Amino acid sequence: MLGILDKGQTRAAPFATYTMLAPRGFSRRSVVIFALFASFIVGLFFASSRMGALCEDGSYCDISSFRHHLSLGGSGKSASHGVGSTVGSGECDHFPDTSSVLLVMKTGASEAYGKLPNQIMTNLKCVPNYLFFGDMAQKVAGHTVHDSLDTVIPDVKRKNKDFNLYHRQQQCPIDLDSCNKNHNVGQEAWSLDKYKNIHMAEKTYAMRPNHDWYLFVDADTYVVWPTMMKWLSKLNPKQPLYIGSVAYVANFPFGHGGSGYLVSQAAMHKLFHGKNGVANRWDERATHECCGDFMFSLALHTETGVSVQNAWPTINGEKPHTLPYAENEWCQPIATMHHAGAQEISDIYAFEKGRNFSYPLRIKDLYHEFVEDQLVVSRNDWNNLSDDVFYLNKSASAYSDWELGKAKKGDLTALEAVAHRSLEDCRKACDGASDCLQYRFWNGICSFSKTIKHGNPTKLEKEVWWRFKSGWNLKRIKEWVTAHDTCGSVSFPFQRTDDAALWLMASSTGRDGETQPLGRRREVRRASWSGVSRPILSTAATDSNNIGDKQCKKNAGQDMPDPNGKELWSLAYNLGAHVPRNTVGIAWKEGAGKRDDGGFGGFGSRDPEYGRRPLDAPTGRH
Repeated sequence: MLGILDKGQTRAAPFATYTMLAPRGFSRRSVVIFALFASFIVGLFFASSRMGALCEDGSYCDISSFRHHLSLGGSGKSASHGVGSTVGSGECDHFPDTSSVLLVMKTGASEAYGKLPNQIMTNLKCVPNYLFFGDMAQKVAGHTVHDSLDTVIPDVKRKNKDFNLYHRQQQCPIDLDSCNKNHNVGQEAWSLDKYKNIHMAEKTYAMRPNHDWYLFVDADTYVVWPTMMKWLSKLNPKQPLYIGSVAYVANFPFGHGGSGYLVSQAAMHKLFHGKNGVANRWDERATHECCGDFMFSLALHTETGVSVQNAWPTINGEKPHTLPYAENEWCQPIATMHHAGAQEISDIYAFEKGRNFSYPLRIKDLYHEFVEDQLVVSRNDWNNLSDDVFYLNKSASAYSDWELGKAKKGDLTALEAVAHRSLEDCRKACDGASDCLQYRFWNGICSFSKTIKHGNPTKLEKEVWWRFKSGWNLKRIKEWVTAHDTCGSVSFPFQRTDDAALWLMASSTGRDGETQPLGRRREVRRASWSGVSRPILSTAATDSNNIGDKQCKKNAGQDMPDPNGKELWSLAYNLGAHVPRNTVGIAWKEGAGKRDDGGFGGFGSRDPEYGRRPLDAPTGRH
């Protein structure tokens, strides 16, 4: 070998022969083919990088989802970020672009495994951007649930029993259900929940600071994305906006958390940009208050001057079977619903998918899909939520002030005078009233409704007198629907896109006995009781952690100054759109220990039919 090489180096002919061997291995044609192949590979890689990316599950993401995945703020690596449906499925082809919105879903460790997987498979399936926050760091169905409470001031976590559940969950060596089964988790979760809202908003902005809109919801909230995105296209995120279904603690308005509330980029920027420890400034105050959604509103208003804008019924706390189908709501677009169970969320999503996620979804569409075919002449053990007017015999039972306040007084027709005697008498009285669409009989009370409501099943009581019985005037309802079924163009709350500030719909001076406008058909009446100095709230509602009939903290709001400068003030916490019929004010006279179940009439409620129910009147709503 060495001799040959030496010869090649010293003799011309062998060297010439050596130089001719290389082209035989790499002919000009081979070089051209190789270049074309390389160009094809490079082009294919470039095209695929623009069309999609390999998702975490091994499938290819759709174009918009991958783009959103790259444009995340913060770490951009949280498994709680949604990546949408796969390209091949086609399920998301008609789904709106939601990339400008970050959905922030609040949950609790005790409910996360029961609620989040269903949301991920349905309502969030085509949504690229979302975060989960709870009261414990978890992995649920491969998605991260962030602990919203790990940054609460240590002294606040140590010194009050609100954090009993939090500490027990942190120390639980097995599954949480086993650790919690001997405790009142519903009440504990409610007590803990109020510390979450401000902290999860602060964490959200730190992780994802560049979204136009931040939509805060509960784990049982359904978002109608086609409606939501069409509406948001008409609003300006550069304005400091905070939008929701307005509820009240005392005379202070806030966006009800279960209905969902929107916060614009500008508002989040004003609250958190360049600041540290904003949420911690409110930790101690939260120990004296009832609710996290109220605390967020209070912090936002105090820190930035931004107040909530009322967007009911588009932002809504009801669901198809509890919505009031009435003239002023019938044609309105709907963007959120609350207290939706797993099956209800799945059913609503299937309905939307069957419509190709078309816009608009109006309240009347929910009636036709979910309620219309379910109405029958009558149902036993059913509460159809009829409570516009009551007919009762005052001497027959010890009725609450709320029930007596609802009773019609004077000018009773012959049928109305005996309506309280039985379901049949109640039905005849309803048939005799031209505006009565449905009725309910319970505990010697016959009640009418001028709006269509389906309602809920109730507990089967042993005593017939205590059983709920409901009925509907089907002929009259059909005529009403036919007369109202043609709708005009869709109108959204505050359809303005210029830089002018939106008018404040939710405002109140807090003067006793005064009624202030809060937008169309919404008003607040400030309740007061003689001699009351420490009111509390009780509600038969269910919040994000399945509370059931629970009592708000007795000191809820007691440290708040009286806006009228009086010794006596009242707290009336209307949970707004989601429990107007179940909420009742409980007034405590200082040191008396006696409960006054007098209701508020319609304090903060959306419509006259949304009064309060005394605690001893079960509603069947869970």
